[in-house]
Formats: sequence, structure tokens, C-alpha cells
Amino acid sequence: MDPKTREDVRLPGEEERRRALSPILSYDDFEPLGSLIQTEFGACSRSGPHRVANEDHYLILRLGRTQDVVASSLQAADLPGRFEEFAYALGVADGSGQLGAGALASRVALSTLAHMTIRFGHWNLRVDGRTAADVTNQAEFFVSKTSQAIERYRMSAPFLANMRSTLTCTYSAGHHLFFTHVGNSRAYLLRDGALTRLTRDHVPDQDASGIPVVDVERIGLSDQDIVLLCTSGVVQAVDDDAIADLLSQPRSLDDQCRQLVEFAQALGSEEDVTVIAAKYRFRSPRHPISTEYV
Repeated sequence: MDPKTREDVRLPGEEERRRALSPILSYDDFEPLGSLIQTEFGACSRSGPHRVANEDHYLILRLGRTQDVVASSLQAADLPGRFEEFAYALGVADGSGQLGAGALASRVALSTLAHMTIRFGHWNLRVDGRTAADVTNQAEFFVSKTSQAIERYRMSAPFLANMRSTLTCTYSAGHHLFFTHVGNSRAYLLRDGALTRLTRDHVPDQDASGIPVVDVERIGLSDQDIVLLCTSGVVQAVDDDAIADLLSQPRSLDDQCRQLVEFAQALGSEEDVTVIAAKYRFRSPRHPISTEYV
């Protein structure tokens, strides 16, 4: 090598070398919306005063995604920490039918949903325009399969011929809440003391095979929102203002659900009474969240 050229080749100083060899990534910890939510749940269900058995059922599911580093040759500074995020599905079903058929109908409805989630659910925990359409399509598919499952039972024995069930469900992921329903069970949203009914009592249209054609709708959630699902035993006895007053009290959701059920029965509700609720608290992210997932 020419001496002049050798002089132009300079080795880095120690500080420069250390900076260059420092951790290769400068990304902040990734915090999707689903990991920033603290969710509280409450539930209460009681049979009507003259009922042999409770024909209502309810379901609360938590769907999750986690990431753990099991083994790696990389240093800890090069890798993300343990990661988890969740979405939540809620459902209530109010069955009808003789000789236990009503309780069977509501049980079949929610059990089918739970199993469908495992078999076919895409578990979209981050919602954008594309995944919102996917969640909607899944919800429609799940409800149709639930109706088919009840129909199979209905055809299996004469005393089951009149079995029916309402079905009201919500799915929350990040700031997004999807909801759908069949029949007269209801979903409500309490925000800043104001109660909004998300569903309307109806019997939906049916397709050529007799399967209900349902609407799946979506709204945005805000900090401190409460979502309430209840069966007809509540709505036939308690008006919306009273529901809002009970949910606005500074108690746990379990206590609020229990008091709402007791209040409905004290007002003379003859039906089975079921209430489930979820309260959403959003903490501020430590770092800006990418709008790709908003």
C-alpha cells in the first residue's frame, strides 16, 4: 500500500466505535391500542319469580395475542419485551320454549359462538378499514351458524319445535365496538352520564333458508364508557333513565349489575333477568401510536 494512501485510512476512535456497535434498533416500545385498555366486567343473572329454571345465559370472552422471546442469540437490548394485547366479546341470550327448551336454546346460541370463535375466528385485535369489514363478515357468519345450530335442535324432537333464543353480542378491539342482535335483548352505551340504546327490538328478516339476516354496526369507544347487555326481564321493567342512574353510581360493575337485576325484580319483572357490562379505561401511550392501526 502506498504510504500516502495508508495515512488516509483512519481507524475509528473508541467512542465512535462504541456508538456504532450500540443496539441496532432505536424503536420505542410498540403499544397498539388493544394494550392500552383496562377493562372491568360485571354480570348477574336470576330466574323470574315464577320460573322453574333460568332460560337466560351470558358469555364474556377475552381474545388475546402474546409474544415472548423463548430463546435467541441476540442481546436483550436488541429484542422487544413481553407483549400482549386483547379484544373482548360479550353476549346475552334469552331462550323460550317448553320443558326446558328455552334454556337449551340460549345455551346452544352462546356455546356455538364460543366454539366458532376458536374454529373460524381471525381474532382481529387491530382494526382498520380492511379488518373492520372482516369482523363484520365474521359476525354475520357466526350468527347464521348459531341459528342453524338451534334449528337442528328444533327439528330433533317434537317438544323442541318452539324453541327460540334472542342473541345480542358486542366485540371490542382498541377503540372500536361492533354490535349485532336478534330479538329483544338489548345493548346500551353509557357515556358521560348519557345512556344510548345501540340496538332496537325487532325480529330480523330471513333469507331463503330461514336464517336471520342481521345488521352489524360499529361505533368508537371513549375513556370511561360502559357497555351494557341485558335481556327483556330488565327492559320490560326498568326505563332508560333508571338504568343510566344505576350505572352512574361509583360502584363496581358487579354491584351495578346485581342492583339492576334486583331493581327490575322489585319493580315486578316476571321474566328471567340477565345483565352483563364492560367498562373501558384508556391510558395514554408512552409513545405516539402509528396511525396504521387507528
